[in-house]
Amino acid sequence: MVQKRVQDNQLTANAARNEVQEFLDTRYVSAVEACWRIFELPMHSMDPTVERLPIHLKDEQQVQFDPDNDDLRQILDAEGDKADQLQGFFNLCERGWAAIDDQVVGGNHNGAPPGQPEERDGRQATRLPRVNPTQLLYHQVPEFFTWKPNQKGPPGEPGIPGHWALRKGYGNKALQQPPIGRIYYIHPSAGELYYLRMLLVNVPGPRSFDELKTVPGEDDSTTQTFETYREACQARGLLANNADLRETLNDVIRSQLPKEARNVFSYFLANGDCTDALSIWNEYRVHMMEDVVHTWKQRMGIVDRGYRLSESEVFMCESEALGMLDQAIKSQGTGKSVADFFPREMVERITTADLDALILEDRARNGSPEEMQEAANQVRLFDFDLGVTLTDDKLCRLTT
Repeated sequence: MVQKRVQDNQLTANAARNEVQEFLDTRYVSAVEACWRIFELPMHSMDPTVERLPIHLKDEQQVQFDPDNDDLRQILDAEGDKADQLQGFFNLCERGWAAIDDQVVGGNHNGAPPGQPEERDGRQATRLPRVNPTQLLYHQVPEFFTWKPNQKGPPGEPGIPGHWALRKGYGNKALQQPPIGRIYYIHPSAGELYYLRMLLVNVPGPRSFDELKTVPGEDDSTTQTFETYREACQARGLLANNADLRETLNDVIRSQLPKEARNVFSYFLANGDCTDALSIWNEYRVHMMEDVVHTWKQRMGIVDRGYRLSESEVFMCESEALGMLDQAIKSQGTGKSVADFFPREMVERITTADLDALILEDRARNGSPEEMQEAANQVRLFDFDLGVTLTDDKLCRLTT
């Protein structure tokens, strides 16, 4: 056991707090943790492995250099021969079957068709089917391939550019869960980069940036090349029925806070990329008002996770969330607001009162006699009134 006690006389009222030193001074290492560290056993693990995949427009990949010592022209010339994961994906799709070695995990096959028995050391075995790179999406590549970064060659000779190589564990039962590929999140305000990401997660086997702008015709014998990725998305039907907005919101609610979901929704509304705001709100309102509900429960002192909000409570929380959405839309600078997209009865619910006023109003109506009298006196300071009669077709309850 290792333990150090901080002497009281070492601490003064005016001394600056050093959190790092406090952690070291009060550190406690038990016998179990000490043995674990002595044997250098792993301290943490992640299963399955998540591989982050970069995304960028053509010739806009990240380049690292020292501005004080490196020659910018030489750096740019050297980067032209290198490839990152995205460019390597295009190269993999361009080579197709040729990029896959015929050697299969567990030994060489004798030419038997995929799925058919083959002779190996006098025994019959089944040849594993090869994966076709032209049928893969960008985020699916890490499941079958591993990234080999750029390698420098001997002096005076070119190096080996980065490339995707067939994963050694492919087909091995010991590899129970292959790595998962995740493309970096792109906000819709990024413009063409956002639509490039949309194409990468929907179009399998692209061979270049320009090919993503090419859309097959109705008879599959003709193609049409567009100037922008957005036009290509439109031609492929990826923007119909708010599909792009739904896909973006689904990505956001899995990894971001409710505020970011409202910001994304407000961007689509302000830029005219949403055709049915009310249906989108009804579909995702639980996620967009999650932080408001959490704040409501905190201020009301509710600790029961299974607590179900009453009709009036949900109404107040949704009104507050609509007010936040209205502020997010106005911050886009397009002169639009919630009134341009939602019915009048929903717009009237947005007030300038904050959630504290809503809580006071609820207590004034539904609390104990003492709470009702005290809260009613404070509510008058806010000059707040719901002004809306709840009906059965409005929100009834919400579980968080």
